[in-house]
Amino acid sequence: MTLSNSLIDRPRVLRTFSPPLTQFGLSRFSEIAEAAKTLNHPHLVPLYDFGISAEGTAYLVRERQEGVKFTKLMRTSRKMEEALVIAIFTQVCEALEHAVGEGVSCGDLSPDNIYIVDAGSTSPFVRIVGIGTQRNAFEQDCSALSLIVEEGATRYASPERCLGKPVDERSLVYNIGCMMYEAVHGNPAFHASDVIKTLFEHVNGATPHFPERIDRLDYIIRKCIEKTPEQRYKDIRNLRLQLEQETVLEDQMARKIIARIEKEPHGELKTIFRCSVMMIVAYLCLFGMQQSQKQLSQLQTSNAKAALLQPKLRSIIESRAVLPSELK
Repeated sequence: MTLSNSLIDRPRVLRTFSPPLTQFGLSRFSEIAEAAKTLNHPHLVPLYDFGISAEGTAYLVRERQEGVKFTKLMRTSRKMEEALVIAIFTQVCEALEHAVGEGVSCGDLSPDNIYIVDAGSTSPFVRIVGIGTQRNAFEQDCSALSLIVEEGATRYASPERCLGKPVDERSLVYNIGCMMYEAVHGNPAFHASDVIKTLFEHVNGATPHFPERIDRLDYIIRKCIEKTPEQRYKDIRNLRLQLEQETVLEDQMARKIIARIEKEPHGELKTIFRCSVMMIVAYLCLFGMQQSQKQLSQLQTSNAKAALLQPKLRSIIESRAVLPSELK
């Protein structure tokens, strides 16, 4: 349901929970939603209001976010450019780091929570909805059964979440790692024929396939999706710093290339010219060799014909030879 507000002139979305929250969830709902309402960050979609109806139904009112869901972007792009993935998830980490710093329980993160504004540009802007307002942020038992309720969460759920164990920021690190793997490689890190088997893959499945020569981003992803939380990045901040370091390295490489071109502005043209000349010379040499072989073949054919005709010519010459007696 979409609501309008004449004061701010921005459309709003009303969300209710189905099935309803448990008594424990309702008891925590107001406290957590109140904290989420105070969040103010450019990459977070604001929560405007919340409450519990007379029938005991919890509801939230937030700004309606325009843009492309990251789910759709992954589906249409298949394998995304690494630079784009780094740019998107650096912003995601900035938003999560702010929320965690404000004491908000973030729950789990999936591609449906992430919206990309100006998805076609080289610098897409990220906004996240639902931070601190997912069901598993309120409920006490956040085991596999509660994850089934949250649509799309099973592909990205951490092993400790699947087992109903306590979670911290490292569970979010795992969520992000699974999303980055799917974005870069075009298929989920852990997936099976049904929900329960997928959750089992998160807990006991083998490490997903990585290229034989792993690059820096794949190294970050692999560290994010380790089975045990202790082997992952210890928090969102450390993951963000790693992603930003990748951006810095790419910028440094780009600047070195640009500086080299600016230092020798015609260097590329010279290289292209030299390559062109070499190709022409090689072609002429090849053409000359072909012509020489053709001429040699013709000469050999002529010599063979001459050898065959030589006896006949000799015979004719001898038959027509003028004898000395005929000269008298």
